[in-house]
Amino acid sequence: MLDQMVYTDSRRFGRIRIFQDPLACDPIGSLGFDPLLEMMALQPFQDHLHNKNAPIKAALLDQSFVAGVGNWVCFLVKQIDK
Repeated sequence: MLDQMVYTDSRRFGRIRIFQDPLACDPIGSLGFDPLLEMMALQPFQDHLHNKNAPIKAALLDQSFVAGVGNWVCFLVKQIDK
């Protein structure tokens, strides 16, 4: 069990919120699947991208669809696609 937690934020931009069930609360509960933990099956993934009316980069940056994808991942995906 955790008896002490220390958080230092000299710029005062951050915050810590502790929940009994973080997956049931926003913003964590609103995140999409985490591709590092488990990848969505190919067909639902393709269907979601097909139904999005947005460029591929914008669709991949949508955290409610795929959690944790940032600009560098989108850049790599676009490089592979060339």
